[in-house]
Amino acid sequence: MGDIHIYSEENLDKELKKVIVKEFNNKELIKAINFELAEKNINSNITSALFQDGTLTVDKLSKEEKMAITKASYDILKLEKLNFEKYYKIEERGDYKSYKNIRQQVKEIELHKLQKIDDYNYIGRISYEQASEYMENVLFRYNKLSQRAFKTKSYGTKNASIRTIDIKQKNVNAMLQLILDGKLESTQIIINVRLPEEDEYFNPKYVFQPIDEKKLPDIGTLSIEPLYDIDSEDFTVAEVLDGFHRLVAIQQAVAQYKDKNNGAILEGGLDIRIVMRTLSEAQEIVRQIFERSDTNKEFIKGFRQGDDVDFLKLVEDNSKILKGEIAINFEEQTMNKTLTYKTILLDALKLTEIQVEKKGSARDIAKKLGSTIDELIESLKFKYFNDNLDEMKNNSLLLGCNMFVGYLAIANTMRITKDNNRIDEVIDSLYTIPKVQLEKLKINRSPNSCNYKEIYGYFVNFTMEVLKVA
Repeated sequence: MGDIHIYSEENLDKELKKVIVKEFNNKELIKAINFELAEKNINSNITSALFQDGTLTVDKLSKEEKMAITKASYDILKLEKLNFEKYYKIEERGDYKSYKNIRQQVKEIELHKLQKIDDYNYIGRISYEQASEYMENVLFRYNKLSQRAFKTKSYGTKNASIRTIDIKQKNVNAMLQLILDGKLESTQIIINVRLPEEDEYFNPKYVFQPIDEKKLPDIGTLSIEPLYDIDSEDFTVAEVLDGFHRLVAIQQAVAQYKDKNNGAILEGGLDIRIVMRTLSEAQEIVRQIFERSDTNKEFIKGFRQGDDVDFLKLVEDNSKILKGEIAINFEEQTMNKTLTYKTILLDALKLTEIQVEKKGSARDIAKKLGSTIDELIESLKFKYFNDNLDEMKNNSLLLGCNMFVGYLAIANTMRITKDNNRIDEVIDSLYTIPKVQLEKLKINRSPNSCNYKEIYGYFVNFTMEVLKVA
């Protein structure tokens, strides 16, 4: 009886997806998985690709990779639904015990005969074979925070969800056939070697070596050595900004061609551009690329740069409540459980008529708004929710993601009327707003189903009504 298959592979995939959602920050588990992969000489890049950025999904793993992750997960988490022995027969477990991957791993990206435009931009060519090799070894990564809109899926636990890459397989299949027929146009893919933002500390490992320092100083080899330990000073990642579908198609086409032609190499290649940018700069590249495409416009709006974006960042930096709690867009807010999101606040900011381009006065106004929003929420929390933010979030709609349009309206109205000393009156009235009214304003709904102008206008009128009472 001990050797009977109890669970199917479909069940295993489901359980492993739950692990990825729940345990993405479990360092003990990550370490155990990496150790198990190393024992089998399996590429350990798959761990970060699964748990950090979603470049890989469970259904794309080989049998041995899945066995390694299942075994390590069960050893650490002790969950019966991950019991290694209940998914694999005794013969399979025996084969796995003696398994050792003999395929050579590629750990470094080397792009030859690139032209160096400047220290942050390089252009050249990459062969299909090379592109496939880097995809196979998970060296080209997909960062959904610097890409076109992603999808979210829920797994098991209430409110637990995970980003999934929005792969349009129909498009991939069409490109795959064009590649095999030698008809794919040589369009450019863009890869970003991520640089640190102001508050980040890492030094990505890449080097450009010219063919000849004197005669051809701007033509040479760019070497990139990825390292996915986000706590390391040498953290290095090469992320696909444009061309992920093409790269997936190339990987599949190369594999198919080899299978049908006794391991022969599929000739051909694509233009490639390598850039060195911070995450926010990479987002701006993506925004410009997809601004007129079918990509989710709300998502692209979250990537935009400008005076209003800078102003909103100042508000966030001057608020203890909002600091680190403003996601790019509604989907990201839902994923990360932040308090609110950028795109709706940028829309609402237009209604304040604040001259955000005037940097001197804007800084002072942002400081006042951030401070007032803190005072409103802290006072509500203290007076009505036992000084507990979680209780306030769980037992009211006063921390709904779109409610921060309301707080912006209240704070700005109090700034204009110079009535900042009447916080207690405002919060008392806020607390008595009927829940049905907040639900009508769709305080917790997506920006596609709520109206930021309606929310902002309601709370401007609300504040004026409170303040006009002597």
